[in-house]
Amino acid sequence: MARAQFEEKLLFEERPILVSGVVSLEVFPGPPKYESIKSGDVREEAWILTSAKAERFHLVILDDEVEKFATLSRCLGKMVQVKGMAWEAHTGHHRTPFLITVYSIEAEHKKAP
Repeated sequence: MARAQFEEKLLFEERPILVSGVVSLEVFPGPPKYESIKSGDVREEAWILTSAKAERFHLVILDDEVEKFATLSRCLGKMVQVKGMAWEAHTGHHRTPFLITVYSIEAEHKKAP
């Protein structure tokens, strides 16, 4: 296998992940230049999970499941636990170095002392 093909395979390889963090809904400039909404780029929103280690993940929900979006909205600014597949960004629409295709998302409840 040629080096470029090997590197491409690694780039798109998915890995299972279970991570906790704070959910945010962030706005980014989109096409055509991905530079400035004020200068005419399309406004794009992305759900972002920030872990305790300050790792940021762009959350991707492929099945358009209403309950997942409801949980994200309800937990905005709060801790959640996400289970899914992590993979590396490879387009301008990917807002963090790694993304997670979300299989499940649950609010984390503080444990009573």
